[in-house]
Amino acid sequence: MLTAWTAWAQTTSPATAPAKQKAVECPPPVKFRSVSIHARDTVYAHLDGYTKEGFSMRGATLSSVMEYVFSTKRIEGLPDWAKTERYDVIAEIDPKDCCRWTNETTQEKSLAVQGFLQEKLKLKWHKETRMVGGFDLVVGKKGPKFAPAKTDAKLPDWSDEAIHSGRYLPQLNGIPITMEELAALLSATAEVGHPVVDKTGLAGRYTLYIQYQPPQVNDSRIMEADGTPVQSHALTIFDDLEVLGLELKGTKVPVDVLVIDKIERPSEN
Repeated sequence: MLTAWTAWAQTTSPATAPAKQKAVECPPPVKFRSVSIHARDTVYAHLDGYTKEGFSMRGATLSSVMEYVFSTKRIEGLPDWAKTERYDVIAEIDPKDCCRWTNETTQEKSLAVQGFLQEKLKLKWHKETRMVGGFDLVVGKKGPKFAPAKTDAKLPDWSDEAIHSGRYLPQLNGIPITMEELAALLSATAEVGHPVVDKTGLAGRYTLYIQYQPPQVNDSRIMEADGTPVQSHALTIFDDLEVLGLELKGTKVPVDVLVIDKIERPSEN
């Protein structure tokens, strides 16, 4: 089941018991009308992920598919072929279910795709929590220097994997965000490079303004035309956090690791 609703029966004395009500029937989970995983000899990938019609990742390694579906890059136990061979992984829903599928949460869609991966790949897994080097996101000595978000502010769509990349931190300007979400985004930046756990104690959503720009990898110059060293005046993400009244403190943090117990090459049948 993608979602679970439980019908609770209220126990009362016979004298005050209301008329028996019918249990609310839950709609069945959205099912894929067709699923396929086929090998593909290509270096080009079209990683759409969740679409309006279902799920589509073409020319992808199965490791990248699982990173997307399980929302983690910490996966152990995958054989080499799952990291190198490329596949088209396609799942289509019935057109009459498109509206329901669009309104499903990312977690519900993830569970649906996990189901057909389990069937097609004979996939078995478990999760382990381990302590690794990382950071605690904490409030600085002078306190936070940002305001709570307005109650009517438009919330971000965190199902968009591009926005949920650390490369897109500048797009957060003016967008309501929780400290837990900020910690997750910081974990994805190349500069931080380690898991970040929210320890600010700040609840609710806040409006942040970030000047950080990702490092440019296409400028290989060491010297300017006049022979002086190239100087970078871009703020680092650590500078931005200091301006916001936040800090990253190195520590050991718990992370979940997805351990693959069994996986088989998909059948072409």
